[in-house]
Parts: sequence; structure tokens; C-alpha cells
Amino acid sequence: MMRFECGYAGPWWINGYFNVSDRTVILKPISPPRPSRRFWYARDFSEGMAPVSPDFGDNWGDQWGFIDRSGSFVIPPSFDQALPFSEGLAPVAAGKRPIAKPCYHPVGTTNPQYIGSKWGFIMHNGQWAIRPSFDQAESFSEGLAAVRVGATWRPHPESGCFFLFGGKWGFINKAGALVIRPGFDVVLPFSEGVAAVRIGVKWTPDRVGNNVDGLPGGKWGFIDRKGTFLIQPQFSYAKSFKSGKAYVEIREKAFLLLQDGSLEETEKQLPIQ
Repeated sequence: MMRFECGYAGPWWINGYFNVSDRTVILKPISPPRPSRRFWYARDFSEGMAPVSPDFGDNWGDQWGFIDRSGSFVIPPSFDQALPFSEGLAPVAAGKRPIAKPCYHPVGTTNPQYIGSKWGFIMHNGQWAIRPSFDQAESFSEGLAAVRVGATWRPHPESGCFFLFGGKWGFINKAGALVIRPGFDVVLPFSEGVAAVRIGVKWTPDRVGNNVDGLPGGKWGFIDRKGTFLIQPQFSYAKSFKSGKAYVEIREKAFLLLQDGSLEETEKQLPIQ
């Protein structure tokens, strides 16, 4: 099942899915009101389900649930945010609260704002496996999931849109216990027993948000499942290990990194957006 996006007049996007095998298309939710509407947002299928945000009128993107491959909701839209299932659990956010100040977009629209969501993890039946207590969370990989704590909500100086600022990332196990203490500015999922992490990022008021790739400072290194650096932070850019090698950059030069720390020169890749 492939996810696609189709733009039309205005700044909005229709999200849906295309089944490669029989060329059928899922475009609309079945369970919510106004079933003729499309999904405002949709994410990839995993473990038979996909997180989507249906259209409920003006409050687009406000609620997330999970659909099956027929397009029917198997977990009703009731979460502030949701990511795909992995290893039997899905990260979801809940508990947002409205604030009075609107968010101004470059296209001239304004939207209501909400802050305060906390992330936890649900099972396939929609019940909580790990109660929401984290500022941000990512999917499980190799038995561990990245979580962010200590972040604060701050407005962007120009748009007034509130985003998470600062905080640190660590890793939890499936019992919800922190097994690697939060101490990293950016993390990638565990792959082949190690995880790429970035430290030393310099947060600036005009670059608040979840994506800190563009923030100055910081180096990438690689940690083991205990949080110990196997390869010290020294890279300006890094990807996860795959088939025993990880793509890294040092001062604009590209290399393939082996787990013993040795480097092989390679062609530079474009960053994944």
C-alpha cells in the first residue's frame, strides 16, 4: 500500500493510499461524519494499520486514528498526533489544550493553536501500553523507542506559532522505563545494535520546532544499547547503520562508516527531506 499526496487549489493537500497489486485507491474515511471528505493527513501503513487525520470541518488535522486496508477506522480518531505501529506499539499524543493566540501562516491563513500534548504508546486494540508522559516520541526499533523530555512550548518570533523548544532525547523499553537517560539533542532509531545521536546543538528562538537539522552546532556519534558512545561525536551529518555501514559526513566530505570506526570514502548524498 503506497501513500500519496495530491495538491489542489489553496494550501491544502488530499492524502490517500494506492494499492499497487489491484490498483484500488483508499481516499476517504468511512466511520466519521461527512464520509465524502478526504484525509487531511495520512502516514504509512505498518502492521496492517495506518494513522490518519480525517476532515472534521474547520478543525483539520485535530484528531488522529488508525484505518485498516479497507479504509475503515479500527481505532477511532481520538489522539492529537499518531505515528505508525512498530513492534506492536504505536506512539500517539493526547492531552492538548487550546491557547488564545492564533498561528499565522505565510499564505495569509490563521489557525487555532494547541499546546501541552504528551506522548505515550498504544497497542493494536487502541488501549494504552505506556501512558502519555513524554514531550515527543518515536516508534520502537530493536526493542527501544526514542523519547524527548524537558522541552518547553515557545512561539516563533514571526508567525506566533508555538513549537517545542529544547529538551533532550533518551530511549525507553517496552515497559516504559528509561534505559538510556535523556542527553541527546537529536536521535535516530536503533539499527544493527547502535543508534546515531547528535549533541551540542545551539537552540535559537527563530528555529524552534521538532526539526533541528538546520540548527547550528553539534556533532553526530553512535551509541550502544547502554547509551555508551561506541564512536565519539565527530560527524556533521549521519544516517543509521545498514548492512554494516552508515553514511556520515565530515566537513562536507562523505564517508561510509564501519562499526569499528574505520571510514571508506564515498559519493555525497542529498539529505532526505
